[in-house]
Amino acid sequence: MSFQEEDRKKLNIGIALNALGKVAEATNGIYLFLARYLYGGVAFGLFAITFSAIELMNRFLIGGFGDAMVYFSAKYSQRQQDGDRLYVSLASCLMVPLLLSLLLVAGLWGLAPWIQRSFWSQHDPEMVSLLRLLSLLLPLNLLLRLPIEAIKGQLNMKWALIVTSTCHPLSNVALAVIFAVLGFGAHGLVWGQLVAQVFCIPLAWYGMFRFYSPARFFTALFRLSCSRETLAFALPQSANMMLNFGLVRIDTLMLSYWMDANQVGTYTLVSEITRSIRGAKTSFSAVFAPLVAKYKALDNRSGIEHALHTVTSWTAALSIPIAYAVISFYPDIILGPGTPWEDSPFIVWFLATGPLLSCFFGLAGNLLLMSGHSLLLLYNSALITVLNIAL
Repeated sequence: MSFQEEDRKKLNIGIALNALGKVAEATNGIYLFLARYLYGGVAFGLFAITFSAIELMNRFLIGGFGDAMVYFSAKYSQRQQDGDRLYVSLASCLMVPLLLSLLLVAGLWGLAPWIQRSFWSQHDPEMVSLLRLLSLLLPLNLLLRLPIEAIKGQLNMKWALIVTSTCHPLSNVALAVIFAVLGFGAHGLVWGQLVAQVFCIPLAWYGMFRFYSPARFFTALFRLSCSRETLAFALPQSANMMLNFGLVRIDTLMLSYWMDANQVGTYTLVSEITRSIRGAKTSFSAVFAPLVAKYKALDNRSGIEHALHTVTSWTAALSIPIAYAVISFYPDIILGPGTPWEDSPFIVWFLATGPLLSCFFGLAGNLLLMSGHSLLLLYNSALITVLNIAL
């Protein structure tokens, strides 16, 4: 038993939709350039530093529980008798990180002045209010992203294209322009992020309830019962995703201790551009992951092997031209024509190495995760993070 014909069609459609989504997400790159242009290097740098800290927390909250949404919805949708377990898992994936996010918001509002004095005293004190406001993204982002992950478990990528790849980034860009015109300073970028999330959340939940019963979901949610199986999968993967993301965010946070906001903002911009190379992988992994979970539940090993071979061939082949295109942006297009740049021209090549390797070998991680081995991935990312910080 290999690929089922219906799944082959879903895989092809899903890949096409995700590829379109990655094209649409190029708006994120435009957003970064536009934000730096409209708000200035210093304001953009202050936003980049505080946003990096919030994103690390966000990856912990949504990383494992988002993957758990995909894993358990794909796994338990195969048999009608698993319906109750499906909705308990979905409810657990929302309830637990939402409670954690509210605790983090409360903690950040109280600790923001101390964090600024201890780590960012050389930067503008307005970082206190930036950090407090950005903390509100933690619960809002959960309410936006988790319903989309549940839909992905059904091998349907349309709503991810509509909500997270199109409506959300376009809203970010439009609101960044509006708040810049209104003279909000660095806070305009924050308010743009918050309003964009609130605008897109209802659309995400509407999409989810086209596939799942609202009554069964909210019944499981208000029952306040957690699935131990879900937590055992999600918590290690959440830590793993935070550490993985830390590989590209911890450098920004460490640099913010020694360098001024404009320099950190420039580095963040270059780093984000090179990370776009991973789009060659993520265009496919969003479809590959639920397919592995489904075939694992059906004990279809040959189907998994076929999917891995097919998808890896595409990601590896596409990563090369994307990397070439991304590297050609540096440094003139990123920094502006004639802007002096004294550091090594090979910095962008070093930054591109990780995303390129991810396109060639990263799907092995998705396969392990959707086979239930989230703890093994955590051990791996913890070791890499320690080495990264030490180096």
